[in-house]
Amino acid sequence: MVEEGFVDVWRERHPTERAYTWFNRALAARRGTRGQVLVCSDLVRRLRTADILDPLPWSGHLPVVIEL
Repeated sequence: MVEEGFVDVWRERHPTERAYTWFNRALAARRGTRGQVLVCSDLVRRLRTADILDPLPWSGHLPVVIEL
């Protein structure tokens, strides 16, 4: 998708930060994977925020929110 002109907006806003959107609750580890949040390059200029929120108690997935 990146090759087609889409931009990972979370990485655009946080180029050096290490963060994850999924972790293994059984291991109690905040490591795992980070899903990409892709938008077309035309929308990047409208991006106001891109954040990964705190985990929900019943899930190993963390919500990702972007604001245009």
